[in-house]
Amino acid sequence: LAWGRSALDELRSELTCPVCLELFREPVILECGHHFCRACIARCWEARSEEGATCPQCRAPCASELRPNSLVALTTRRAHDWNAGSDYCEEHEEKLKLFCEEDQAAICVVCGMSRLHRTHSTPAGTLGPSVTGTPEIMCAADLHSPQEQGAALEDQIAHEFRQLRDFLEREEDQVRGHLRQEKDRRLRQLDESLKRSTEQMALLEMSAEQLELRLRQEENPFLCSHVCSSTAIWFSGPMGVTLDPDTAYPRLTVSACRTSVCVGEIQPNLPDNPERFTRYNIVLGSQGFLSGRRYWEVEVGDKTAWGLGVAAESVNRKKEISLCPEDGFWTLVLRNGDEYEACTSTENLLRLPRKPRRIGDMSHLFTFSDSFSERVYPYFNPWPIINGRNSEPLRIVTLPLTSFGNTF
Repeated sequence: LAWGRSALDELRSELTCPVCLELFREPVILECGHHFCRACIARCWEARSEEGATCPQCRAPCASELRPNSLVALTTRRAHDWNAGSDYCEEHEEKLKLFCEEDQAAICVVCGMSRLHRTHSTPAGTLGPSVTGTPEIMCAADLHSPQEQGAALEDQIAHEFRQLRDFLEREEDQVRGHLRQEKDRRLRQLDESLKRSTEQMALLEMSAEQLELRLRQEENPFLCSHVCSSTAIWFSGPMGVTLDPDTAYPRLTVSACRTSVCVGEIQPNLPDNPERFTRYNIVLGSQGFLSGRRYWEVEVGDKTAWGLGVAAESVNRKKEISLCPEDGFWTLVLRNGDEYEACTSTENLLRLPRKPRRIGDMSHLFTFSDSFSERVYPYFNPWPIINGRNSEPLRIVTLPLTSFGNTF
C-alpha cells in the first residue's frame, strides 16, 4: 500500500506545474526540457518582459514560441479525470467501492480499512464503471483481512500503471512513426535540391563555354567561319550532356554534377540493372537523340587512352562487343598515348598534327557516314589505368551550343 501511494505521489509531482502548483493545464515544453501551464509561463514572461523569454526554473533563455506536449497533456487529463470523477474518494483518490451503513456514505477500500470505518458495516456498492476501465476489485465481503484488502489495492494500482505504460509505449511508437515520415520527407527534399543544383551547375558551365566561344569568334571572325565549316562531334537544337550513373561500369566513378568520370576500384553492391555495362569501362550520356546535329566538348588532358563517340540504345551491355557501327558504336579511340583510330570494320588510323587536350575543339577528326534507326547516346570510355598512368578523368567542359557542323 505504501508503495502504491508513493508511486501516485511521484506521478502527481511530475504532472504538477511548478508555477501554480496544480495539475498541468495545456502543458507546454521549453527548449530546456521543463514543462509549464501555457497560461502560467505566459504570465511569468509578461511580468518579466524586460528579461526576455527565460525558464522560471533554470533561467535558461528560450524561444518565445511555445510547443505543446501532447503526451503530458493526455496524461494530465487522465489525472484531472481521476480527481474530478464523482465516483472517486477525495481523500485517497481511489474508486468508491464500498458503502458505510453507519455513516450512510460511499467510501473507498482504503477508507474501509481505516480506524474510522474498520468496525462499521461496509458492503460493496455499485457506483458505475471505472473511469479508466480498471477491472472491478474484490468486494469487501470477500476480503477477510486488511492484508487481503491491501493486496487487492496494490493489484489495482499496478494495473493502472500497466495501462499507463502501455499508453506511453503506443505514444512513443506514434511519435517515432511521425519522425520517420518527417525524415523521409526531408531526405526527398534534399535529393530534389541536389538535383536542381546539379542542373543549375550544368547550365552555368554551358553559359561560360558559350561566352568563351563568342569571345573567340569576335576576336577572329575568319577562324569562326573556318571552324563552322568542319567541326568535331556535331550531331537541331540544344541538348544537355550529362552522364548517366545507371549505365556506368562498376569501376567507373561519376562526379556529383555528372560531368566527369574516372576509373577506380570496383564499387560493391551496385545493382546489376539492364542499363549498366558490365564488361567494359563505358558510361553513356543521360540524353539521347534520334536525329539532328549535336555538339559537346570533352577534356582529355594528358590521358594515354580513351574512347569517345555515340552508341545506339540497343547495344549489348553484358557481353563482348566490338566498338564498331556493326555493333551500334560510332567511336574514336586513343591507345598507347599516340595511336588515334576511328573504330570501323577496317583499320582507320588517324594522324593528328599535335596531341589534343580537348576533343570537340572545332577541328575535324573523322566522318562516319551512317543513318540511325533508333535513339543514340553520347559514349565515354576513360580506359583502364595502366602502370599507374591514365588516371585522369574525362570531363565534359562544353554543353551543346546551337548546331554548326554536320560531321564528326
